[in-house]
Amino acid sequence: MADASEHPEPTPVPAAASAPVPAVAVDVAAVNDAAMQEKLINEEYKIWKKNTPFLYDLVMTHALEWPSLSVQWLPNSHTSAGDDFSVHKLLLGTHTSGAEQNHLMVAEVRLPLEDTEIDARKYDEESQEPGGFGGVSGKVDIKIRINHDGEVNRARYMPSDEMIVATKTPHAEVHVFDISKRPSQPEENSGSDPDFRLLGHSKEGYGLCWDPHEPFHLISGSDDAVICEWDIRNAGKTVQPLHKYSGHSDVIEDVAWHMHHTKIFGSVGDDKKLLIWDMRSESYDKPATTVYAHTAEVNCLAFSPFSEYLVATGSADKHVNLWDMRNMKAKLHSFEGHNDEVYQIQWSPHNETILGSCSADRRVHVWDLSKIGDEQSPEDAEDGPPELLFIHGGHTSKISDFSWNPNDAWVVASVAEDNVLQIWQMAENIYNEEDEETEQAEVAEEDLEPKHVFALLYRVDKGVESYQVVVSSHHPKAMSRSPAFSPSEMTDVAEHTDPVPMEDETPAAPDAADEEEEPDTRLESDEYRTWKKNTPFLYDLVITHSLDWPSLTVQWLSSSTTESDFSVSELLLGTNTSGVEQNQLLQAKVGLPIDKKRDAPKLNEDTQELGDYNNAVQRKVKTSLRINHDGEVNRARCMPSDEFFVATKTPQAEVHVFDVSKRKSEPEDSSCEPDFCLLGHDKEGYGLCWDPHEKFHLVSGSDDAIICEWDIRNANKNVQPLHKYIGHSDVIGDVAWHRHHPKIFGSVGDDKKMLLWDTRSESYNKPAANVEAHSAEVNCLAFSPSNEYLVATGSSDKVVNLWDLRSLKTKLHSLEGHGDDIYQIQWSPHHEGVLGSCSADRRLHIWDLSKIGEEQAAEDSQDGPPELLFIHAGHTSKVLDFSWHPTEPWVVASVAEDNILHIWQMAEHIYNGEEETEQQEIAEDELE
Repeated sequence: MADASEHPEPTPVPAAASAPVPAVAVDVAAVNDAAMQEKLINEEYKIWKKNTPFLYDLVMTHALEWPSLSVQWLPNSHTSAGDDFSVHKLLLGTHTSGAEQNHLMVAEVRLPLEDTEIDARKYDEESQEPGGFGGVSGKVDIKIRINHDGEVNRARYMPSDEMIVATKTPHAEVHVFDISKRPSQPEENSGSDPDFRLLGHSKEGYGLCWDPHEPFHLISGSDDAVICEWDIRNAGKTVQPLHKYSGHSDVIEDVAWHMHHTKIFGSVGDDKKLLIWDMRSESYDKPATTVYAHTAEVNCLAFSPFSEYLVATGSADKHVNLWDMRNMKAKLHSFEGHNDEVYQIQWSPHNETILGSCSADRRVHVWDLSKIGDEQSPEDAEDGPPELLFIHGGHTSKISDFSWNPNDAWVVASVAEDNVLQIWQMAENIYNEEDEETEQAEVAEEDLEPKHVFALLYRVDKGVESYQVVVSSHHPKAMSRSPAFSPSEMTDVAEHTDPVPMEDETPAAPDAADEEEEPDTRLESDEYRTWKKNTPFLYDLVITHSLDWPSLTVQWLSSSTTESDFSVSELLLGTNTSGVEQNQLLQAKVGLPIDKKRDAPKLNEDTQELGDYNNAVQRKVKTSLRINHDGEVNRARCMPSDEFFVATKTPQAEVHVFDVSKRKSEPEDSSCEPDFCLLGHDKEGYGLCWDPHEKFHLVSGSDDAIICEWDIRNANKNVQPLHKYIGHSDVIGDVAWHRHHPKIFGSVGDDKKMLLWDTRSESYNKPAANVEAHSAEVNCLAFSPSNEYLVATGSSDKVVNLWDLRSLKTKLHSLEGHGDDIYQIQWSPHHEGVLGSCSADRRLHIWDLSKIGEEQAAEDSQDGPPELLFIHAGHTSKVLDFSWHPTEPWVVASVAEDNILHIWQMAEHIYNGEEETEQQEIAEDELE
């Protein structure tokens, strides 16, 4: 937080603005990213709001005219006879656009008394508040406005007299106001007139703290790397500092007095240090202790009001660190859970082990030190450490400050860049750990991280992309290239009375291990739990099968048989092992329930399967054939006219063809013996397609930017290409034959182009059409099986584009909704307007082209365009490939880096447009 942009300062926006906006140059990518982020934040807020009645005893949401960078409860409150509420006061400030006058403000807040009957389930949609009480019309009311010279960076009252308030200004001075002498509104056209102007700084800042032991005594730290100390007792209007303290080498972010020992204070700054100062020392102007406290700028510190030895620090490294002042060589503990800079930390004044922290990640975390080291179930551990008691997720922007109510335990006020002041109290069952919860409260907690209020969505946050269960070593474009691994490699404060020693400590060098960011798996695991909970309402069938190794490819075979109340279908799969293990082409049998025999609401927790049928079927998915393969199976596709012939793309540039009818169920040795080796490429790739019109005829595209065409009819084992096609200038991502016209195929590549080839032409080795199809690498294409003019392309620009082959100058339409590279697209073989796409964003989208352009309610439009019919969110890693079942409409198989094969069918009410039950609506809200 070295400059103002790094502080929690928004570009101020009033509650309502009407000024015209001038035209400016626009970064389209940035705008699109910002729009997506805003959409996801809004979805988070909707889910949070829906669940507030079950996770809070009180929530008040008050829209401020301008954002406030500071908030603090005043210590006194009162209750009038006969009222069912008490009246409290808050210190706030404004951060206007600069043209408007800024103010220091005092607000009155009405809080329900403890014995007031509150029905937490009563939710006021207009005020966005649960827990209505009494007949109180305005719960928050600004009572005093005092003109301030610039935005109020921070405002704090003097502990011994709450009427004396100090503020940090953007003009280096610290101002002090006696608010008891101020009218409720400033006089018109009057300027800022503080009672005291405290000089000494040359730059602005945020660090400000009154001495809790000595009235009228305070310190301040600023961007000039100087700490100033003043005593305003009997001072004139302009006050020079008693002392200046110079020990930091960069911006000072915060200062704080020790809560138990007079003359001792601490400071933290952008030099990553925590300094402890002892004014009793002869060398008082030098720090008594210097500690490298974090691996990034340190933004805040707080001494415990209960333990004289405990101090906490919060940093831009996203951590809150805990320190024992008797031994500062190593931190006691790190609280990990925030996803962005920590701006403020405060100890609860009521509970000695409770600490709060707020962050740029839009969250206030409440920590319970007594739970550090508690045992957790694996599922709970995925939600965060045991000491993470609660997460307040009600803000939609960076949280600038928060404050514990000194009179009402567990009541917190927080302010954020979204112009919103929230006053809230978590549900008593959370901090009192009551055993019994209502069913709805349990549902709400699962939605919002059990016990932690964190909205779960399908979004991809920064940091989440680093999470990889298994990584393909050669998947195209943005795929990570780390080796895969097998699931088998995974493992399924005492009281003292001694004075505080102030020995000079040698600064400890930052721990290199601390600088390495751990993969953030929390979002994925919580998304998955929310998805699993809601499967009975969104699916008619889900089968989850754990593979030994991830598969980069999946394809249904067309044949099936029927036994009793289920049918048996077959799938093509492949392995991507660690390199030491033998890779294999796989064929698996899948037992699918006959439609009328399914009981969709039955979810088997052990197998994670939905749609229970025939208990005699012990395994719904069983590998029936293994064929040794030379390296990972980049892609496997069966020949349409004879599905026993399977072509595969290898990492050794060759294309192999196997006649699986001649193979035993298990290989006899480790050798790989394909029936045909198709030569012509000098690099590996993923593009592979059999000709749907001509038997034994296929094309392939690879990283060498070449397309090879072969005919293996009557060929020897090693087959040279009939033709080579050169038109791309970079890696070829995919190739596909036209479904209606023989001799025509298409290709796409990293040069962002789609090329169409006509093998009947005299110049067959030159593309018949050349289209700049996307703004990034094009990874896949698919010709419509039902419309001869329609082709779709998918790209790393996160968009699926539709094209009319009669006019390729402009795309027909863009299907927007994915959050990362699109890896595969496929048309449904049963419904002419239905298209699927899978992506690195861990999602498989189903699109219905018939709904393009349909009108939507404003709320529905936030969930995506009208043509986005369904999002399958059951995978926890990048979805690599998928396949529509050829004979079972709406049944899909999908594979991902998480080693999981999913076989699923969305609920009939979704694709038939039937009315949803209330629970189905809730489920769709949670999972978009």
